[in-house]
Amino acid sequence: MPLGCGLISSYCESLPELKNNYNFEILFTFKKLGDLVCQMDNPRVVGIACYVWNLKISLQLAKMVKEVFPNCVIVLGGYSVPKDPVRIEEFFSHNPAVNIMVHGEGEITFSEILISLLSDSDLTRVEGISHKTPDSTSGFTTSSPRQRIENLDILPSPFLNGTFDKIMSKYGEVTTGAILETNRGCPFACTFCDWGDAEVNQVKKFSIDRVMEELNWLSKNKVFYIYGADANFGIFYQRDLEIAEYMAQLCQNKGFPKYYMINYTKNSHEKIANLAETFRKGGITTTVTLAMQSYSPQTLEAIKRKNIKPKNFLALKKSFQDRKLSTYLELILGLPEETYESFVDGLEKSMTSCLSDRFVIYLCYLLENTELGSRASREKYQIESRECALGMSRREFNEDYLDPEIEKIVVATSSMPTHDWGKGYIMGYFCMVLFNFRLGFFISCFLRDQFGVPCSEFIEYIISEAQKNPDEFKFLHKGYEHLNKQKQLILDNKCSMSPVEGLGETVLSPYEGLIAIFLRDVESLNDELERVAKKFLDCNNFSCDDVAFKEIFLYQSIRTPSFHPPEQTLYNFQTNIPDYFDALINGMPTPPLGKASTTVELSVPTQKSETFLDFVLTRIMAGHTMHINDLEIIRERQKACP
Repeated sequence: MPLGCGLISSYCESLPELKNNYNFEILFTFKKLGDLVCQMDNPRVVGIACYVWNLKISLQLAKMVKEVFPNCVIVLGGYSVPKDPVRIEEFFSHNPAVNIMVHGEGEITFSEILISLLSDSDLTRVEGISHKTPDSTSGFTTSSPRQRIENLDILPSPFLNGTFDKIMSKYGEVTTGAILETNRGCPFACTFCDWGDAEVNQVKKFSIDRVMEELNWLSKNKVFYIYGADANFGIFYQRDLEIAEYMAQLCQNKGFPKYYMINYTKNSHEKIANLAETFRKGGITTTVTLAMQSYSPQTLEAIKRKNIKPKNFLALKKSFQDRKLSTYLELILGLPEETYESFVDGLEKSMTSCLSDRFVIYLCYLLENTELGSRASREKYQIESRECALGMSRREFNEDYLDPEIEKIVVATSSMPTHDWGKGYIMGYFCMVLFNFRLGFFISCFLRDQFGVPCSEFIEYIISEAQKNPDEFKFLHKGYEHLNKQKQLILDNKCSMSPVEGLGETVLSPYEGLIAIFLRDVESLNDELERVAKKFLDCNNFSCDDVAFKEIFLYQSIRTPSFHPPEQTLYNFQTNIPDYFDALINGMPTPPLGKASTTVELSVPTQKSETFLDFVLTRIMAGHTMHINDLEIIRERQKACP
């Protein structure tokens, strides 16, 4: 359900002058773009909300509307509407169908545009817009900025005034979820982010009674998924805890909502753990984001990001681990002042042996109106970027739209040349798959615990062997080649996602593609990981008992998901490897490796996927988690012998 359009429509309809002179309708299409135009009945004004994933298609729609209804006024709003005068002039010049652009909040601005059009009065009186003025030198006029809305409750709720009831009656069968906004604004100034703008630094709140009523509506209408549009949920702790408790109560009593995707407040502390635990106890799935972006002090200064102190961060993670709460940490590849070495150092610090700790790697994008995307920043940090067709993971490219959406991806800076960016790209996604998604997790943790080998060092060695010895490590080499190909597609200005050979035309993110390749043959993957690990031990003169070494990979293999799950559920170990890893992943001191007859029972989820691709994608959750097989030590362990 489109919250932005719902709020704008609801506010406009609350004004008698507009309600008496206009009819308002929110239109969707899930098929052809022309279907939207066919739904229109000689519109006076069409407003379109734009962002990076729908900007070009929105402009295509504007052109189509103008061709059919030449007198219609086209108004564009959203974060992808440019604010810089040079960009505004370019935008109007390249898109003659667009008449007006809205800068900032749209509810009051759009209403004043409509009021102005009723009397054909001068649009320059409307604050917060740029509009075409053919008589001016530049061809457009930008009015003075609009002040932020102080009292958000002047905006009627589309959940509560019937607007979204109409949406549900018309599109309910294909409505997947809702966007919920409890506050608006962000106090941080991150240079890479749309929210990092002085215009939205002050956080405004909707009344808590209104939020509770909206949650009631969502629960009553059995909305499974809510995306939280707050930049920093938890920033008003007592209020947000009350919201979390109420949402959890609704889930327990009525079964909905079940999933809440939220941006927690930056520099998370103990209070965020309380919020996450409240959701979990109520049966609502959510995860805690630890938004680090980088561990490099120079990078953090460059992007105006002040992270939580390392000591406090470790204490925070320990708090989450003790409560069995899942967390994931965000890192961004391509930020200014980051080097390959500092990026790998960040990866290493993110790779803990706790199964509830995860991390995700994002590429650095240059977004319209952000400080990082400005000409000054690009020149200062010698930023190079590529323009790639935007692909949505797990979908096929839509051939109906001849002009694909574009994302600008940073591929080089003054501190990270293109070659190093490429190394970081492959290293980052190998780390995600082998460690974060647990396909090589246990051997990596073992080497670090027993020999002090950084996990990143071992994974760099795997990449090197996969690259240099394709005949010896055919499977790992195939994974390396996939990432290398995808990296080159970015450098060639093509796309950031692509299909995997043999799995149809569905495009996958880099790590999803690599997981699909590796899970195609788990036995071969583990065989090559065992051989490359043995080679690594020999190269470094490390010694390990042969039986224990073999059983590390037996343990890894039975915990790795497989499309064809094994019929065997009981496994006998000659050593205490199961006890060893049980202690390691739970933050306990690891016992000395030794002989100890141990039996484990494997628990594998019921296989419901009909295709291999569906199996891979259903095992990956929220973009940073993969469910690995569970096991339980079921026999009394004998005392380990030296």
